[in-house]
Amino acid sequence: MAARTRHVRERGRGDNQLAKLLMSIDERGKIHLHEDAMREISAVREDIAVVSIAGMARTGKSFILDLLTEGRGTFKIGHSQRACTKGLWYCLTEAKIDGRMTPLLVVDTEGLNALDTDATFDATILTLSILISSFFIYNSMGRLDPTSFENLHLVCEIAERVRVRAKVGRGSADDDAFGEVMPHFLWVLRDHQHNLVDERGREIPPQMYLEDALKDERRGRGDVDRRNRTRQALKRMFEHRDLITLVRPLADERDLNAMDRIPESELREEFKEGLQHLKRTIYRHLRVKTLFGDALSGQSLVHIVRKYVDAINTGAVPEIESAWDGVCRREAEKAIEDGKKMYRDGMHAAISGDVRDEHAFSSAEREVRAQVKEHFKHAFVGHLASQFRDAFEAALDQIRGEMHRVWTTTITSRLEDLVRTAAANAVLLLREVEEKVSSGLSANSVGDMIAEVLRTCLGELADKGPLHPSIIDEFFQSGVSSKLATIYARAESRGERRQRELGAAEVERRVRREVEAGRKEARYIPMEVSSESDGVLDAMEVERLRRIDPATHGLNALKGILRDWGVYPIPANRKDIIAAFKRERER
Repeated sequence: MAARTRHVRERGRGDNQLAKLLMSIDERGKIHLHEDAMREISAVREDIAVVSIAGMARTGKSFILDLLTEGRGTFKIGHSQRACTKGLWYCLTEAKIDGRMTPLLVVDTEGLNALDTDATFDATILTLSILISSFFIYNSMGRLDPTSFENLHLVCEIAERVRVRAKVGRGSADDDAFGEVMPHFLWVLRDHQHNLVDERGREIPPQMYLEDALKDERRGRGDVDRRNRTRQALKRMFEHRDLITLVRPLADERDLNAMDRIPESELREEFKEGLQHLKRTIYRHLRVKTLFGDALSGQSLVHIVRKYVDAINTGAVPEIESAWDGVCRREAEKAIEDGKKMYRDGMHAAISGDVRDEHAFSSAEREVRAQVKEHFKHAFVGHLASQFRDAFEAALDQIRGEMHRVWTTTITSRLEDLVRTAAANAVLLLREVEEKVSSGLSANSVGDMIAEVLRTCLGELADKGPLHPSIIDEFFQSGVSSKLATIYARAESRGERRQRELGAAEVERRVRREVEAGRKEARYIPMEVSSESDGVLDAMEVERLRRIDPATHGLNALKGILRDWGVYPIPANRKDIIAAFKRERER
């Protein structure tokens, strides 16, 4: 579990922390977000669940939310007709969802129809609490009757105040879209003293009781059409809905205003059983907050809240899809920038270590890239997620090229400091060969000893990093080539015709080919480098190879030549070997 979730767990459950203000609304109807709350919620980088509650003033809704924080009095209960909750209040805790502990934001709203508020204030409060929730509780007293739907008429306003998607033409794009963004809806009937029965007086379960109550009235007192519009809005907005009833918690109604101070032992058993059933129902249906199938982190939630608030404060209609797209784009762009920095830092650390060749570089790069992608795997959401992932990969590819060039420059510079030492060691060893030439060593033995000296010194150099052709050139030009020329001049003065045919340049060429063969096996970095000696050697090589007829030449001899040229793998049959030989000779 991430550090932020551990922090929530340590201070969020059972320690009687008090709720804090999430946002408030001034007398002009403007919403003000409280930045301390925004920072605390933004720090939650994991997926987050949100439970909020709304209801008429002084219906005991704050007491229900205390269930979720396991602390009596976390959300204060009003002690007068003036509700104590002003705006939206919150408590950050956690809950077990799908088998793992998940950050949970619990939100309480100011009571609807309070004496000091108006319909616009209530509509704003209700709109925001529904929009941010993954589980929404509506708390009311008594039974489901016409008055219940009169009190909930603001739901119709929400349906008009919010758009899920932009309108297309004359019709609405929201007809079937609310289910993608709206929370699970739970209607809690408090102080319910009657059995749940249908029109015929038969006892029915709570779910059926709710669905029956949501059927349109055919006739009745008051504004029947308004109540029916409320019913239709509820059914359209909340595809997933439930109902739970709770009996009165105390026999003496005068004690209800002091429930936060009443010992739990004095509450009615039926009420306590109902609370446990309510809690189980909430946790059974509780999920993390999602929009269009994508889960929101605390950071994402804060971004989307800001979008909603900006729209409401400017008198615009909050459009959920466009707001979500804006949040997805903003988070993706930030994730790409953060990911690039994390990748670049990781690569700098990797190449400053023991990365000697291409294989080691590629291995280190794959490891760094995997760590970065794992860290940002949930950063790209929404319908543009694949586009942002592709952009992220392209950005990492570009940085990889930059890091490869940095590494190449670094390792080459390091080798250039070592190449002179390696060349000096080679010259010392070649002096010993020179002395043996003077003492009558055979030509074949001389060639083998020289080749061994060169292999040893270049091999030691290769252990320090990749051998660019430029490094090999510098090695031979640092006194090695001149020493080879001296050795073969002495051999020639002794009349060794074989040595004259080979020459110093030929041995040098042979070792160069061996190095080149290793480079083609991905041990060395490809780099095109030309030198004057290469031109001389190529002319010598062409003249000699023109005389070879591959059709009559020995198979093993042809394989040896191809191996010297760095051809890998060597073909298996004569026909392919001859073809490879001709092709390489033309080069």
